[in-house]
Amino acid sequence: MGHLIKYRLLQFLREKSTMFWSLAFPLILSTFFYFSFGEHAYDDAFAEIPVALAETGKAADDSFSRVIGSLDGSLLSVRRTDEKEALRLLEEGKVEGVFYDTEKLVVGASGTRASILGSVLTSYQEQAGILADIGREHPERLEQAAASLLRQDDLMEEGAAGGQSLDLSLSFFFAAIAMAAMYGCFPGLQSVAETRANLSALGARQCISPVHRMKRILAGSLVTYAAEFLNVVIVLCYIRYVLGVDLGGSMAGMLVICLFGSMTGVSLGVIVGCGSRKSQELKTGILIGVSMVSCFLGGLMSPDIQTMTEEYFPLLNHVNPATLISNAMYCLNVYHDRGHLIQNLGTLGVMSAVLVILAFLLVRRERYESL
Repeated sequence: MGHLIKYRLLQFLREKSTMFWSLAFPLILSTFFYFSFGEHAYDDAFAEIPVALAETGKAADDSFSRVIGSLDGSLLSVRRTDEKEALRLLEEGKVEGVFYDTEKLVVGASGTRASILGSVLTSYQEQAGILADIGREHPERLEQAAASLLRQDDLMEEGAAGGQSLDLSLSFFFAAIAMAAMYGCFPGLQSVAETRANLSALGARQCISPVHRMKRILAGSLVTYAAEFLNVVIVLCYIRYVLGVDLGGSMAGMLVICLFGSMTGVSLGVIVGCGSRKSQELKTGILIGVSMVSCFLGGLMSPDIQTMTEEYFPLLNHVNPATLISNAMYCLNVYHDRGHLIQNLGTLGVMSAVLVILAFLLVRRERYESL
């Protein structure tokens, strides 16, 4: 068994195209992300956001209007007007959203700026609730607390519910790690080709060897899963320690996510390799298409893609492997949401198991009339 693992590993390392897509390309893309989305990558996203403040006269006090006004010239560019004029400006695209003095918000479209406006409203409502509690329990501290609420610095940084600052560039690096895991489909396809006589000369030679078939498959599977997991870990460590990107959270948790992600990627390649007798080139093309669509929907090109998918096709986000991997990283590093983290990992684990079982059922009774 040991020598089978050794030579399968040597075969894996000699496959230059497989090593490029599963390791070199994610490293190159991560480097491009680092230089493209560096310190000033989101200056435009955090520039003044044009908004309208609709004054309806129905608010109990002007606290909310004062807070929004205090952000004018820093985070927001505020235009005070009535409700009708505010909605007209929104329809014409002259403002990104409309704040009502009654603590309501209407946005024109989903996206980064809409998320920031939502964070402003949520932050105010949370702090207003704190003020109400202080007013009931410690009225002597109410003035001091109100002063802190009106400081615009408290609202300048977009944050997640778990307390971790949300750097929007993280979505690209999470997506790059997810892509590295998804590209495990290429080693998975290659491992199948090297065990099937109708797909490669090496597979034909192995089929007539005295080594038991299950032993060959087990050795190949162990090497492929372990090597792909190592590739993803290398990408993770490169982003974290070489590029110096602060991913947050614990490395142990990230390693677990990488393990489940790489298992899913390899399993995808295995099922495509076992599911048809078509040429290796055609299967590679299929996997390129599937993996790229998965990564695209997972936010590799733009974080807004995930948001739009969640809005119009929410089921896709719950079955798309790249989205599940990146969301698991968000749950660990940003939201600190253990429940959704376990849910995402569980979905990836079930998908991997189902794909492997289907692949086994497809090949377990396979026989050849001649070689």
